[in-house]
Amino acid sequence: LCTYRSATTSLDISGCLKITEENMKHDCIGHIAYHKNDETICKNIDYEYDEEECVDAIRMSKDMDSCLEDYGCADKMILYKRDKNYCESLSKDDKDGCLMALAMLNGDISLCDKIIGGDLRNDEETMCKSIVAGSTANVKICNKLKGEDKNGCIALILMFTEDESFCNYVDDEDDRQECLEEFSDIHIYDDDYYEEEYDYEEDYAYDEVEDTSTSDLYWQTADIAILDHYVYADDDAMDITVKNNLGSKISNLKIAINNVELSCGSTSLRSEGVSFCVGPMMCANKGDAYSYDIIISYTIDETGVIHSITGEKLEGKCTSTETLLAE
Repeated sequence: LCTYRSATTSLDISGCLKITEENMKHDCIGHIAYHKNDETICKNIDYEYDEEECVDAIRMSKDMDSCLEDYGCADKMILYKRDKNYCESLSKDDKDGCLMALAMLNGDISLCDKIIGGDLRNDEETMCKSIVAGSTANVKICNKLKGEDKNGCIALILMFTEDESFCNYVDDEDDRQECLEEFSDIHIYDDDYYEEEYDYEEDYAYDEVEDTSTSDLYWQTADIAILDHYVYADDDAMDITVKNNLGSKISNLKIAINNVELSCGSTSLRSEGVSFCVGPMMCANKGDAYSYDIIISYTIDETGVIHSITGEKLEGKCTSTETLLAE
């Protein structure tokens, strides 16, 4: 994110080209193309669909009413404009997701205070602040939170930075030691370990099948796949990671769990693209089993046809941010 922020602030295309994560690289290029009003910059984008979306966003931005009616354009405006006033122009359902994405991209915690969030506003505001802390490695934000909220915040910094020194900010001594031990286990192997001659993919696939439920196997192979899902008993919140398994780009992605619509970081995904979605979800105790109805809807950009998936229930066991921190 540091390279992304630097490139999009200076409008320096060379910075974007150094980014290895493709979605972020393309969004960075699109941001510069938009602000320079130069469609030729979009040609630096590797994928045709993303390049076309970059060009369309520049053209349609001159008619914002039309842009807001086009979900792909509306999503790109979050990344290209990076303007809180744009978020304010969106519907209530889309506004919070826009503010959360903008807070992470800009590293601006003040945007979290503008989240509406309904009855669970405090949960979504805390989640937003934790995401900003993670993306900026700013532990001072976590220190203003209490208990499990603070631990969850530190866990996000660890995920973004992979820097075990942040374990030292965990209050509970046992949790702090467990955090340090987990990081030692992760980084204990040297390069020689990964050069051993064996079929890693085959072994990994076997282990994955052994530990995966029927529900997970179904959703991992669906057109819009669910790669993982967590429900947190201590935060009454849920997050899932979805992937577009189709060969075509989609937009207007909406996910509802037990009739609760989640907020997704991106609702427009190219083939193989991934999005992280969050929302409120009640769970009484860690270890309790859950079985949720799920509806996923999306539009295939090539045809304009709207599809809906209502397959098997999403099943698992409730966890906690403390467990996430340990993992």
